[in-house]
Amino acid sequence: MSTVLWALLLAAPPAVGDLWPCTPDLAITYRVERDGKDSGVRITETVKGQGAMGLCRVEQVTLHPGGKTETESFVYEHLPDRVAYAGYADAPTAFRPPLLKAPLEAGKQWTFHKVVYRVEAAGETIKTPAGTFPGCVRVSEAALAPGGRRAEATYAPGVGPVLRVTPGQRWVALEVRRPEAKASARTKR
Repeated sequence: MSTVLWALLLAAPPAVGDLWPCTPDLAITYRVERDGKDSGVRITETVKGQGAMGLCRVEQVTLHPGGKTETESFVYEHLPDRVAYAGYADAPTAFRPPLLKAPLEAGKQWTFHKVVYRVEAAGETIKTPAGTFPGCVRVSEAALAPGGRRAEATYAPGVGPVLRVTPGQRWVALEVRRPEAKASARTKR
């Protein structure tokens, strides 16, 4: 294959579903930082696969300092042009904000119920304690209401969100466990 063709293939933005894959047993553990400091909270999100109504179910386990744990399950809708948050697994909602929407190009934006989403960067390389992730897409969201929610998430191809930022809080990927990986090949810090 020619060098030009390889360059075009590598420069192509990833498909929407590749940035939040519904791959059973794919898991990401995050360190939660508050005001720039490690809070001691660890959150692990594990993809459980397609569930009722074809929605992708993700189990979230939060481990607090002192050992208390909380478990919740969320669902996401994967369509050819978008990935949308669909609520709690036991009570999916019809109101589904698209967290990612094609085309995934820098500057692309969309609005859903008074929230503006914008692709801030495409093709970024992000480093976290879990590793280096090339080809990432960073998406911001801003509520149009005064004082409304602001957030940013960076999605890595084949992995999902590796960095989430809201005012005063950051979720940073510490470990990514892929289903085909053996225990000795896991990235952990």
